[in-house]
Amino acid sequence: MNTKQNPEVRCFEQKKDLKKAMELNKIALPKPTANSSERLEISPEHMQTACLEGKGDFIVVYLGKELVAMGGIRKKDRRTAVINGLKVHPQYIGSSITESLRNGLEERARQLEYRKIMTEVKGGNEIGQVLCEKLGFHTVNMITKDGADFFILEKELK
Repeated sequence: MNTKQNPEVRCFEQKKDLKKAMELNKIALPKPTANSSERLEISPEHMQTACLEGKGDFIVVYLGKELVAMGGIRKKDRRTAVINGLKVHPQYIGSSITESLRNGLEERARQLEYRKIMTEVKGGNEIGQVLCEKLGFHTVNMITKDGADFFILEKELK
């Protein structure tokens, strides 16, 4: 897979992207762990209600005709957006594609006039934590869900 070409980063369009988004969702989902039988699945309904109707959006990243990453932003409060539902094709994890996705989400949050973005990274996900720190996020809290620790990170938007 060629990451040398420039990725196309844009807002989700249901007619163009839904089928490819469902395919990426299936291959990018983590396997259930011993502590959790639940898999975080992004459904068309989630995209529509949580992101598109809730003063948020869903961002897709293409390399050529292949959808390689996607994620959503949704409103937490008047000035804060939460990044969630990040899915990256397994062959691109740790590549510049992940950074393109985060940058696209951040830019969209600015366009929607948010002043801060938040995300969470599962404990032990060193790649995710390093990427977030590289992009200017800092840890503000740690929580436990389904027996797993998650770091809550935030970043002020300028």
